[in-house]
Amino acid sequence: MTKEIKIGLKNIKLLCNMSYDDRIKFIAEGLPIMLKSAQSLWHASQRLNDAPREADILIGLAKEEAAKILILMDVVRCPKKLVATKTKDLSGWFLSHQKRLLYVEAVAGRNVSAIERQENLNFYRQDYYVEGNFGEYIMPNAALYQRERILYADVVDYDEGKPFWNDPTDHENLFISSKPRILILIDALSKLGIFSHSGLKRVAEVWSKVEFSSKDTDNKSELLARELFQHLQTDNLISEDAEQDDANTMCWDWPQPLYGFDLKPIKRAMADLQEEQDRMLYSEIGDY
Repeated sequence: MTKEIKIGLKNIKLLCNMSYDDRIKFIAEGLPIMLKSAQSLWHASQRLNDAPREADILIGLAKEEAAKILILMDVVRCPKKLVATKTKDLSGWFLSHQKRLLYVEAVAGRNVSAIERQENLNFYRQDYYVEGNFGEYIMPNAALYQRERILYADVVDYDEGKPFWNDPTDHENLFISSKPRILILIDALSKLGIFSHSGLKRVAEVWSKVEFSSKDTDNKSELLARELFQHLQTDNLISEDAEQDDANTMCWDWPQPLYGFDLKPIKRAMADLQEEQDRMLYSEIGDY
């Protein structure tokens, strides 16, 4: 059998072949690069006041770069007994637009219990969902559709047999663009010294003691984050420009590791979607 050629980009799965210590060291080399990439995309977006579509594209790319950081942080936070299997899963997530966008949504939801987090993420896992006051629309995956509709000119159909063209330039941002929570989070983690090799070793030491699952009824993340903060202070890893808000952001906005969550796409059958439409319509108009 001919060996598959794996040359160039998208070789994150090579993490699986590294020893535990070498993997952490290699991730520490990459985190500042990904941070710089996310920050430069965000700063560029803020210079495009007269081009809202292009600004939103850059913001979307910045959020995905930030999500890649959090995915690799979950590799570091994984218990040693699970890390071989989970590194394989997480390296696949690193390459997936949908998985990255789920990480973005996880940060937007702030710190909740694992059960609540899984329920919140389930909406964004659906390949299709029902929308509208009366359930009149069947829509594609919310996160991916939002990403693609501002990127591509393409043919659209909302199950009405009336195809039309999506014009990605027909885009108006009606709101002042505030910095996404995930970008605030990675900035905070960087200022606290977490992206250094020494910082990552502390992350692994603190977080790998606990195995996280989507069925957890409590959230141990904040306690572990506070324990980590004490180590970062003791080790003098925290930057001089770090503020109390950065510590709060780490404790409150850094989600529990998602390696124990179900992020696989949820397939919805048309019959199921139509049944949901009927329920929504009936709940609005009843027997009228």
